[in-house]
Amino acid sequence: MRKINRILIVNDDGIDSIGLKSMVKIAKQICADVWVVAPMYEQSGVSRAISIHDPIFVEQRADKTFAIKGTPADCVVMGLEVLLDKQPDLILSGVNRGHNAADFMHLSGTVAGAGMGSTYNIASMALSLMGSIKSDYKTLNWQMVEKSAPDLIQKLFDMQFDTQNIININFPDCEYANVAGIKTCKQGKRTDKFVIVDKRENLRGSSYYWINFKPMAEQPQAGSELEALQQDFIAITALSQNLTNYELNDIIKKSL
Repeated sequence: MRKINRILIVNDDGIDSIGLKSMVKIAKQICADVWVVAPMYEQSGVSRAISIHDPIFVEQRADKTFAIKGTPADCVVMGLEVLLDKQPDLILSGVNRGHNAADFMHLSGTVAGAGMGSTYNIASMALSLMGSIKSDYKTLNWQMVEKSAPDLIQKLFDMQFDTQNIININFPDCEYANVAGIKTCKQGKRTDKFVIVDKRENLRGSSYYWINFKPMAEQPQAGSELEALQQDFIAITALSQNLTNYELNDIIKKSL
């Protein structure tokens, strides 16, 4: 077992979220030196945006705990460049309210937090709990994640995986006793339009819009994290930072 000397926690649901509290409980089971750098406000859907047009404000909430007026990627940058006196061994992003699987991964601030950690060559993992953007925080099975995650994180860290990759972990929303097991999965793909645009009208008669997500498809792709979650498995997907499609590159090269 490799010792984890320091953990940095970030998220996208914000410094006051229940999921962050669960992440701290998980981290403290495997490491004595735990730091938190999280957004002041919810930052879901911002992906890996960084604040280059706005100043970053930092508010210390407690020892080794900081709220950042910015994105999850900003939190990683501020933690590593300003707030921590030395780099952590591991970055944990989450625990997010709602799964970050399939197409959602590209939008996720939670996955992006881990991705930004990977750019610093630090082992990074994203953790999410099945649910929806409308889910009540209090009704989700946070205790299941708190029981399941510590041993899983330690085992993954012991593998010494290439830090140019990140590990994306999605937990089903079920009781600990009902978890079917752990599956390594491919990234799924939503075959339907997974966003909806709701048009509304204000009191002055002007139109405005809300963008939201549709529920998960009932019949997800075989072998995907969506299928695993539907079957109450913990879904693990290794994601590469290198987005190059070598096969398509070769086709383009031969065609030009």
